Amino acid sequence: SVFRGVFLFWTVYVWLLILCVFLPRPSAALRSADPDDVVADLHSHTSASRDGLPWFDVPASRNWHRKMGFHAAYITDHDIVNAAWEARSLNPARAGDDLVLLPGEELSLYKLHLVVLGNTGWIDPRPYDGSLEAVLSLLRELAARKNVITIASLPEYNADSWGAVERYVAAGVDGFEMATGAPQSLDFPASRR
Repeated sequence: SVFRGVFLFWTVYVWLLILCVFLPRPSAALRSADPDDVVADLHSHTSASRDGLPWFDVPASRNWHRKMGFHAAYITDHDIVNAAWEARSLNPARAGDDLVLLPGEELSLYKLHLVVLGNTGWIDPRPYDGSLEAVLSLLRELAARKNVITIASLPEYNADSWGAVERYVAAGVDGFEMATGAPQSLDFPASRR
């Protein structure tokens, strides 16, 4: 009788977990009270990214962003721009007619991820991945371009990058990502936000 009770408990528990994982759940869409606001996602991966979901290709990304209430989204896959360029070719003829997907890239660098928005070509991260000085050199190069926006992701590299924040700013970084969905970023202290 005890065995049957334990077996029944675990059977129900496992089925509840399966249902929670596989049943569709409603999501809240973003909406602004001001119709002139543009709701944009500045950091989004597709299946082309090394950490992207296999089924989340450009059409899936477009559908998800539209459903979530975004007007624009940057495709910033890790160290690759293929999906960003594919997405851009599928945009509406006129911004405002539908969701606009914009090009970007997330560079995997020395103790830092750098999101580059609006880049017009692939940036090979390898020459800049060996040291802090190499990362600062890249930031200075990108700041001189004036056609891109750079966002340094601090949460994942809290222990490694915090001491370099002022140097990133001096080199020309445009902003810092304060929150990510990455598990490594969960220990980013509120006092540093």
